[in-house]
Amino acid sequence: METKIFAVILIMLIVGLVGGYFVGYITQQDQVPSNDGDLESKNQQIASLQTEVQDLEEQIESKNIQITNLETEIQTLQEQADAASSQITDLEAEVNSMRVSVELEEVVWDTAADTVNFMVRNTGGVKVIIGAINLKETSGESWYTDTSTAATGTINAGETKSLMWNGAGIGFDLLPATSYSIQIDYSSNYATQHSGTTP
Repeated sequence: METKIFAVILIMLIVGLVGGYFVGYITQQDQVPSNDGDLESKNQQIASLQTEVQDLEEQIESKNIQITNLETEIQTLQEQADAASSQITDLEAEVNSMRVSVELEEVVWDTAADTVNFMVRNTGGVKVIIGAINLKETSGESWYTDTSTAATGTINAGETKSLMWNGAGIGFDLLPATSYSIQIDYSSNYATQHSGTTP
């Protein structure tokens, strides 16, 4: 009796093992197509991403070429701007060298001697010739002109010269506490003016 029971149990174990093997084999066979599908999907994603990466790299290369061209263009424009600036500097220097200008400095009134002493500075780029010094009362109309050697002369560029208007030599008396206008004629068609009041 025990032998029969053991035999039945053994047969059941063998049947269970064989059945389990076939069930596992069938299950494995059913899963293989699913794994193949996943692999195919992953491979397609990889191929798509590789194509996208290649497109992006081509775009980067194209942008790099554009950047290089723009840098070259910018450099060319900068060189042109530098050349133009240099020309402007040269022209400004040339204009300054041709400029004609004088300024009156240290105007000293002497009513007792009827004289006005000036320091005249040549602020231009060329020498100037002082041709006359004119004086009038600010409210008046008549100019009194002094063309003596003390009132005229040549002043080189950047230099200062002492000049004097002398009323005694032209019959004009300076009055105290009176406003006067002075005009210096130089280089034929230029003039500079100054106004002041005697002490």
